[in-house]
Amino acid sequence: MSNVISGYVDDPTKAYLVANGFRHWITNPAILEQCAVSFVGKARSLEPEGRPVMAARDFAAIKHLQGDGIEIGALHCPSVLPPSARARYVDYISAQEARSRYPDLTIAGDVVVDDGEDLAKFAESSLDFIVANHFLEHTRNPLGVIRTHLRKLKPGGKLLYALPDKRHSFDHARPITSFQHLVADDQHGWDLSDRAHYLEYVRYVDKLTDPKAIEAHACVLKNMDNRIHFHVWDADAIREMFSAAVAYLDYGFIVADVFEADHEVVTVLCKC
Repeated sequence: MSNVISGYVDDPTKAYLVANGFRHWITNPAILEQCAVSFVGKARSLEPEGRPVMAARDFAAIKHLQGDGIEIGALHCPSVLPPSARARYVDYISAQEARSRYPDLTIAGDVVVDDGEDLAKFAESSLDFIVANHFLEHTRNPLGVIRTHLRKLKPGGKLLYALPDKRHSFDHARPITSFQHLVADDQHGWDLSDRAHYLEYVRYVDKLTDPKAIEAHACVLKNMDNRIHFHVWDADAIREMFSAAVAYLDYGFIVADVFEADHEVVTVLCKC
C-alpha cells in the first residue's frame, strides 16, 4: 500500500498515525509489518491527540479501505481511516439522541439513522466499503446480513467485520454457533431459534439455574428485543464461518485478510 501520512514524534519508541484529523498513537508496533505501513518523517504537531490505535480493526481499515463508505454503530469509537477513505456513520438512533443517552461520550459525528442490517437508505452498488465492528454477533441472521451488505457494495468493495472471540468475553461458557445453525436461520427464519438464543444467554451469561427463573428472564429479554449476542464464535470458528460462507453465498466475495488482536478477529471480505 502507499505510505500513510504518519511518523514518529521526538520519542522514537512511540509511533503515531495521523488520520481522521487526530494523531493516534500505536501501542502494538509489531503489527505494522503485517499491515505494510510505512512511516514518513515526523508526526505533525497540529492535530489533537486521538485514541490509541486498536490494532486489528484500525490496521485492517488502514490497509484495505479507500473511497466512500460507511461505518455501522461507531458511536464514540470510529475506526481510524487512511487519508484515501471517507466514512459516513450509520446507527439506529441519531447523533443528538446518542449524545443525550451517553453524555460522557464524544459521538463520532453526524449519523445517518438507518437499520444497519438492511441499509435501506443506501442504494445497491453504491459504497466502496462497509465497516461493522462488533455488529454481526448481534444480528439474528448473519448470513442474510452479509448478503445484504454485499449488495450495497460496488464490485471490489470491502466489508470489514470485527467479531469478539468468545473465549475472552462474557460468552466464554456458551457453545460455539455452528454454520449449520446459521444456514437454518437464513433459510427457515430466525424466529424458530430466537427463544433458544435467549434461554442459552440466560443460562450461560446471567448464570441462572432455576428453570422457572431462566424461562421468566428469557421472556423479559425477548419482549424487550434485547440485542444480545445471538451467535458466538472463537477465533477458529470465525475463520471457518467466513470460509464456509464464501460457497454458501455463491462465491460473491473472497476473504481478503484476517487480523487477530485485542481479543477480537477482524475479517476483510472483498466483493467479486
